[in-house]
Amino acid sequence: MLQKTTTLFVDMDGTLLDLHFDSFFWNYHLPKRFAEIHSIPPIKASTMIAEQMTMAKGTLHWCSSRYWSDTFDVDIIDLKHEVKHLIGYRQGTREFLAAIKKFPVKLVLLTDADPHVIALKESVLHEAGHSLLQYMDKIVSSHELGYPKENDALWHALRRHLPFEQSTSCLIDDNLAVLRAAENYGIGQLIAISQPDSTQQDQYMEGFKNINSLDELTGRF
Repeated sequence: MLQKTTTLFVDMDGTLLDLHFDSFFWNYHLPKRFAEIHSIPPIKASTMIAEQMTMAKGTLHWCSSRYWSDTFDVDIIDLKHEVKHLIGYRQGTREFLAAIKKFPVKLVLLTDADPHVIALKESVLHEAGHSLLQYMDKIVSSHELGYPKENDALWHALRRHLPFEQSTSCLIDDNLAVLRAAENYGIGQLIAISQPDSTQQDQYMEGFKNINSLDELTGRF
């Protein structure tokens, strides 16, 4: 499948790392701490957060720790530190990363996470002796490019930022809208992650090759 791939774009949250950390933070920890910090009922806190996040969906604000810190008047990064023990690799990720570095493929981390979140997660993984960024030839946050990954314009901006051949490039991601944007741009191979959160059921994405664990690909170079 990946024998002719020259550039491999991989998502971070839900693809390389278990999305459980992010799901737990936004759905449970932030509402709880927001309610405590601002002395409001938990149900009201959850409703306020859900409303704001619905309005931000599909924009760079969605993944901006600074934006949410300002919006909710809390320090998002500090609150993420409180549950950082949940940050970890998805099953098969480390085996996949070790295997792919043996081949002449440019490995690019392409994420909507902002630099502060990338730094937090790398710090946790590095302290555990399993750095993520050591495997990457390039790290690109969509915040550098001005568009979220599900926006078609991101791929044009990315091509100017980092030259690559569309036909021999591959994207692995857990977001259907992102995969469709890459498909529209002409990325040669597209692979969907069917279980980004280890605590949730599989989510099959029709129209794309679906895998559960990245190490399913290690024999396909």
